[in-house]
Amino acid sequence: MSVTEQLSGLRGRLEQTEETLRAILGGQKPYLDPNGPQGWLFEQLTRMHAGFFIPESAKSYVMLPGEGARERELKGDMRFHPLAYKLVLRQKSLEQRLHNEGIKNFKVLGVDYALRDTARNPTDQMTQAGALILSRGDLYSLWQFSAILKERFEGGRSDIPLILQNTAQGFWNPAIGGLGLGILSGETGKGFNVHFSDGPHDTLEILRSHGRNFSSDPQTEPALRIEPGATILVVTRNSKKVHELQSILDTQKANVRVLPFCNLFPKPMEAKETSRSYAGNNMEKVAKAWERLDEMGADAVEEILRNKKGMDPQKTYLWFDDRGLEFTEPFLDHPLFDECRSYLNPYKMMPGAEMAHVNKSMSLEDFYARIEMSLSDMETKRRAGGLPGAVDRTAYDRTNYIITSLMPGENGKRGVYSFTAATNDLLSEYPRPAQDIYKYSEHYQVPKNMPGGRTKAEISDYIETMSSMALAAKAAMFTLGMEDHAARAQARMRAKFHDAARSGRWKIGTQHSLRADTYGHGKASKGIINRLEGAYKFLEGNGGQYDPRIPRLHDIYDDKGNRVQIASSLNNFYRFASDANAFMLTSEERRDDREKFFAIRLFAFFSLVVGKQVFDPAIAGSPFIVLNRVQERSWDDCLSIYTHLHRNGFLGDKPHHIFKLCHAREDAEKALQKMMENYIPNNLPQSRFWEKGQKPPDDLFRVTVYCSATSTNNRLRQNARDFSFELARYGCSIRNGGGMDGLMYETSMGVHDFRRWWAEKHDGQPMPRNHVSSIQCEDTYQSEGLCDFNDYVCVHPNIFLRMDDLQTTDAEAFLPGGAGTVQELVASLLMREAGLIPANRPMIIVNAEIGHGRHRTRVYDPLVEAIPEHYFEKYDIHVVDDEKAALQLVREYQAASSKYVPPAPGWRSVFPAPFPPQ
Repeated sequence: MSVTEQLSGLRGRLEQTEETLRAILGGQKPYLDPNGPQGWLFEQLTRMHAGFFIPESAKSYVMLPGEGARERELKGDMRFHPLAYKLVLRQKSLEQRLHNEGIKNFKVLGVDYALRDTARNPTDQMTQAGALILSRGDLYSLWQFSAILKERFEGGRSDIPLILQNTAQGFWNPAIGGLGLGILSGETGKGFNVHFSDGPHDTLEILRSHGRNFSSDPQTEPALRIEPGATILVVTRNSKKVHELQSILDTQKANVRVLPFCNLFPKPMEAKETSRSYAGNNMEKVAKAWERLDEMGADAVEEILRNKKGMDPQKTYLWFDDRGLEFTEPFLDHPLFDECRSYLNPYKMMPGAEMAHVNKSMSLEDFYARIEMSLSDMETKRRAGGLPGAVDRTAYDRTNYIITSLMPGENGKRGVYSFTAATNDLLSEYPRPAQDIYKYSEHYQVPKNMPGGRTKAEISDYIETMSSMALAAKAAMFTLGMEDHAARAQARMRAKFHDAARSGRWKIGTQHSLRADTYGHGKASKGIINRLEGAYKFLEGNGGQYDPRIPRLHDIYDDKGNRVQIASSLNNFYRFASDANAFMLTSEERRDDREKFFAIRLFAFFSLVVGKQVFDPAIAGSPFIVLNRVQERSWDDCLSIYTHLHRNGFLGDKPHHIFKLCHAREDAEKALQKMMENYIPNNLPQSRFWEKGQKPPDDLFRVTVYCSATSTNNRLRQNARDFSFELARYGCSIRNGGGMDGLMYETSMGVHDFRRWWAEKHDGQPMPRNHVSSIQCEDTYQSEGLCDFNDYVCVHPNIFLRMDDLQTTDAEAFLPGGAGTVQELVASLLMREAGLIPANRPMIIVNAEIGHGRHRTRVYDPLVEAIPEHYFEKYDIHVVDDEKAALQLVREYQAASSKYVPPAPGWRSVFPAPFPPQ
């Protein structure tokens, strides 16, 4: 074949490749046969994924032979293509090497964010740089290279050298072979000014020999630039992500302030995250945040930022985060993971973007223990089949960040910038360090490039410097100009803080502020009070203005905007939280006080924890310090309950991201001062109460069911669903928190299951009366959703009024749950103590068994142990092992009441769902 014919064939293949890549970049998933003429492209995608240049596996971007609509859906939304840290690193590495030789005027294809757009012509770069380099890269890199090279065959500019920089491992070998680029490796290529390089040294020699001056800087197109002193609002419901990002950016010397979005603006609705890809899930979050800001309007947003917070809206940016964990072996195919099976993507053998669902179904320790058992079973089966028994322990930790401007530009649109990074790790057989109370994924992962085999948890600055989050942040910093901040002076708010502190304007609330019968703040707390008086004012509870056991009138607004007054005791805590600028839980005076103030102490602790979790605007932005001095150890029971829930997957936040634990007064004082330096006063929205539907009939036995709003454990969810099914069968009125996820959702659906079952089995016969109510509040409505299809729904202005409403019941059942469920339980105890609800109303705690193997435990053990012994009889508290026993108790109390209804015949399911095998 002649050179002309070979070049003609190359041009045709380039045109086809450019068309295919444009379709992939548009998220169309074009058909591709790995064994066909374009099969090389599938291999190239595989290398890009393995090199961390694209976040999803090769098969996610194309349709393979035999695949249909179901596979297309499971592949995920592939319209969004983040810029990889590894690609940015290529540009940085070449800069470091070539700048020393006076060569600056070049671009690495795919790095310039303004040109990562198929609506742009990649050949525009010919006027912006003196040389273009295809280093190891991603889909945009290859698409730009193909388009530029094709344009040269069509007589376009060829005075700018186009260099394909391959590697010793032959990263671009599939493209070179599949396209037939070998024809350009000699003099023919030089005629088109196309050159092949084996690395930076060869690239340097090519540019040196070119006879051009490359000393000027390349042109870059206008893009988002994050200036020193800017504010980044992290749009998340996970406080851990806010703390981590601030720590990462501080370590990298970026002069920005990081705050939760929810500290300034109402929470956006929770994204469903059905995109099945990292960037797709993240873009769902972006859309919800933009929707919230657009609902408010630009004037309201500017008013909050500029006039109330002293921030420049044009220097305020939104930051979104999505993460996942991937394995090279199908560990999760094991029956041990059936508890979360329905949340996993069956098309992908790793949790990936669905990792968060796994974390909500079991504890992290239990998760890794099950991985080990799955791994062991895989090795046994392989050896039994005559295959090598070794199983690959490789794990990839991936992060996707998306950054957008807060305010729309002149064209009415906001810029979107997406970045990704991953780390290459090995799974550790045992957590290290093993003695840590709180364990995270980093205890079980060993970076492959880390000598000595230390886990991530054993590397002190791992999160800030080497994690996938840090690498993705570095890519964003380089692209958005934050890497230049280190050379500029850091701007902080210390002067503003000290002026306010000297005037005594900041107010501190303690647990003593909540007690009408405790004057001052207790003798044991005097030391810290004396140290801080003058700089701060401590809220006094004299008269019971904040006591959650004393009903007081509170102003709220209805859905028509009318102000109405409502009597509430628990809402006194919201008044307390609104008045305080910081919270410091201090010591009790005597050991006797632990029992005397048991309920109010736990209520204070867990109300603040929940406020931080749901980003309650009265609590989220205020410092929260727990002073647990070794002399008194007043908060041991709360800390024990928190630790237990956290270790077992019911409370995801690391403790130090919710509160600062101190053991000495001096440490508490220092912590408060440091935390107050970046404090911004609360911006409390005027939330309204609204309702729809029919309230439950008075003659039905009412059962309030409290439980987790987030758990993805299928066994626990099925038990909750069966429990409410049976309550409906027995003619009960069920009240729940109304969320659209977790066990809470199942307690609504169980009622509707019963109604469908009755209609199918009883052919028009009258159904036993039943009812289901959903009682929500504004702060949790945004994250949990609302089962607005239930018989009655309402949304209260805050979580304390919601709890007040949930107390109007004949029996309470506490299924497995987290900090919110504990808060609701101790709120009930408070109201029983105060005589606001009957003390003999049954409180049924389902202390269900969870976990597996050595991690098998019960949900509420530390809580049950902490409850004073005489409370069980005095306040009619029952602790049972499962929902079946809870149901039996409900039936007994219903039968003893005037609201007994004969049960409908039939038994729907095995109840409760079986526990997974050892």
